[in-house]
Amino acid sequence: MIMELERTIGPLRLRVWILVVNLVANALLLHGAVRYASDGTNLVELVAGATMTSVCIMLLALPSK
Repeated sequence: MIMELERTIGPLRLRVWILVVNLVANALLLHGAVRYASDGTNLVELVAGATMTSVCIMLLALPSK
């Protein structure tokens, strides 16, 4: 099954919405990494950001039809 990343949802294509989610996931990953490195907290934030970023990258790697 190939996802249709070029279909429009609202004003933007699905591919652009996934890029926006990826931007937020990267910010979450970096924030969690800094907090984990400085005081050992926010491991959940770090893992959630890394997971979301990985999923976004895998979805965006799908070729368009």
